[in-house]
Amino acid sequence: MWIKCRSLEGGAGPSEAIVAITRADGREEQVIVYSGSVRNEEVEVSVPLSRDPQNNRVLIELPRESCSGNWRIWIPASAIQKQEGLGQ
Repeated sequence: MWIKCRSLEGGAGPSEAIVAITRADGREEQVIVYSGSVRNEEVEVSVPLSRDPQNNRVLIELPRESCSGNWRIWIPASAIQKQEGLGQ
């Protein structure tokens, strides 16, 4: 699944990138990811772990631990770009 992100800079190594993912509460999580998992201001993550339609958000697991120590975050449902293999 691909979600919206904001590219910040390259990571410590040539195959890494730092991206910011906006959480459902409006704050950002910075995550160091494999540069191949970023394209056109999108980053690849796993399928949602949970959905909260009442608050229009989904729980995702990040590809790596964020700089603040989080592995899972709630993101706005509108941040989902593509769910490949799920017919969307």
